[in-house]
Amino acid sequence: MSESQTRERVENLKSPVNKFQLLTETGIDMLTGNIEAECEHFKADTDIRIALQETKIIRLTSVLTLSAYYHINRAYFHASPGFLAILAGI
Repeated sequence: MSESQTRERVENLKSPVNKFQLLTETGIDMLTGNIEAECEHFKADTDIRIALQETKIIRLTSVLTLSAYYHINRAYFHASPGFLAILAGI
């Protein structure tokens, strides 16, 4: 096969190869876009679940803190009733 025949065959193959490459890139871009759109739904759902769990943790922490304040004040009162009178006077 001569060089000119080889060049001619390569030129003839360029067009189908370019078309195939364009179709492949378009398909890959479309699939990537669809996957990213689906991932956004999962991300939003996950964010909502994380926020809900954070709210529960904050609520539990505030309940424990209030309970601790109550027990600390009771301990001060039982240890020294005069101490609370001094604090109230300040």
